[in-house]
Amino acid sequence: MSAKGLNIGRRDFLKASGLTAAAAAFTTCVGAGSAPKADACDLSKIFPSKKPSTPEIVFDVDDPIVQTTAGKVRGFIDNGIYTFRGIPYAEADRFEEPHAPTAWDGVRNCVVYGGICPQESRGIKASEMINPHVFWPMEENCQKLNVWSKDVTAKKPVMFWIHGGAYSTGSSIEQPCYEGHNLCDQGDVVVVSINHRLNCLGYLNLSAYGETYRYSGNAGMLDIVAALQWVQDNIARFGGDPDNVTVFGQSGGGCKIMNLLCMPLSKGLFHKCIVQSGRNAETLPEDAKLVAKKLFEELGIAEGNVDELKKVEYDRLRVAGDAALSKAGKEVGRSLMWSPVMDGEVQSANAWTAASFPERGNEIPMIIGTVFGEMTSNAMDMLKNAEYEKNTWDSAKVDAKLAEKYGEKKDAVVAAFQKAYPNKPIVDALYVDTLFHGDTKKAIETRAKTSAPLYTYMFSYEFPTLGGLLPTHCSDLPFVFGNVSKHGTLNGATEEGHKLESIMLGAWSAFAHTGDPDHDGMIDWPAYTTETGATMIFEPECRIGYHHDDDLMNAFNG
Repeated sequence: MSAKGLNIGRRDFLKASGLTAAAAAFTTCVGAGSAPKADACDLSKIFPSKKPSTPEIVFDVDDPIVQTTAGKVRGFIDNGIYTFRGIPYAEADRFEEPHAPTAWDGVRNCVVYGGICPQESRGIKASEMINPHVFWPMEENCQKLNVWSKDVTAKKPVMFWIHGGAYSTGSSIEQPCYEGHNLCDQGDVVVVSINHRLNCLGYLNLSAYGETYRYSGNAGMLDIVAALQWVQDNIARFGGDPDNVTVFGQSGGGCKIMNLLCMPLSKGLFHKCIVQSGRNAETLPEDAKLVAKKLFEELGIAEGNVDELKKVEYDRLRVAGDAALSKAGKEVGRSLMWSPVMDGEVQSANAWTAASFPERGNEIPMIIGTVFGEMTSNAMDMLKNAEYEKNTWDSAKVDAKLAEKYGEKKDAVVAAFQKAYPNKPIVDALYVDTLFHGDTKKAIETRAKTSAPLYTYMFSYEFPTLGGLLPTHCSDLPFVFGNVSKHGTLNGATEEGHKLESIMLGAWSAFAHTGDPDHDGMIDWPAYTTETGATMIFEPECRIGYHHDDDLMNAFNG
């Protein structure tokens, strides 16, 4: 069923699609199971040991069981944290809007992560050493979410995680550090993470071929809205506060949060946001329609025969879709990628560009920032077997490399770099990211014109491994989730690193609690204004910079 112009409002729209249901007589069933009695052999007499009074993992008949709008779900208790994996929040036919999951009788075991959205298979690469991934079975009915909670009877802030991978890859468990146990425990929050449709399944615009597919170009974003609506309808039964939801995401997840800010359907579903290492991405309606036309051509299917398109095996569809993107991009003279369609209805504006925030942008406090070396770190050189041991180079070699990279701009870059990063060696000027940071700085200046609190940061902590590796895209995430030890190959999991982990996890969770990232374990983090330009710089000794790298960005562009 379609949301005719979306004039009926989000909840009515979701009701029309079947996403909300009567939620009467909700109960949270919490009980205690009993251990089975030993029969013939008492192993404790053979292998005497002290058993913990509370098992590390409890998977019990009765505890925990929670009622949702679709049925009861059973999780397990992991070292005191109620853990639920793979809860259905919606389902959808290919290219269609999400609707409520089919209800079930009895209790559904939700202890295994749900299948991830189909995507290109990726082999093991050298980069797994610094940014390990979890590869998981794929399924098109991927609308599943995970919940971590300390107390299912409480009312704690909710942190809703949106994974990266642009709009084409990734999942809620793509990286080991996405596991929400430690953030839930140490941050005293309820953590939710989701899978949703990606690539051609989430962003192929078939609106020209029937009302059923009017919003197919934003199906992936509608999945996220459906998951946020699920939180509104259900999270109180898991110990979360539906009136205090913070969405946070990195890379593609950060981009999707900027999309959410400009979606009328998401109004009221979240109250704060954290955008990490995002970039501007959008698809114009006419470009999206051209891609769809090229896809039919690639597959040899009559244009508009969506019924036949639905039958195409996914891998064949994906390959043809990527070819269609490439050919359409060449025709219009710009690179195209799978991303939300700026249709003026589901997606009303582009939050990365000037004057694009809708009025509700004034209501949403934000943290936004990037990583010093995103895709430019010397760790990238290490993976390519290129020179990366920057801290061993003498001044003459450093000067030669700076001259080679920046030419006539070298002296201006060096001076501006020293001003921006007085605690870093000059050689690090070779590795400054401008791509992600450039888009983010533009968004910051746009966002600073609104009245909502804005906090900005730069993650510039140098890891002690291999003689010194600058942080890369994603390397801040273990610090936010409290999972530094899970990614220790890159960050070293040192005492210094764990100190920074405590600071960052504390800031993210404090923001979820109050809208202010300050906490007792860190220096004061003032809000950003156009006048002050206050930015938290996460280093071994955190500090505040004031318009700290404006001159540096200007030197790069000069």
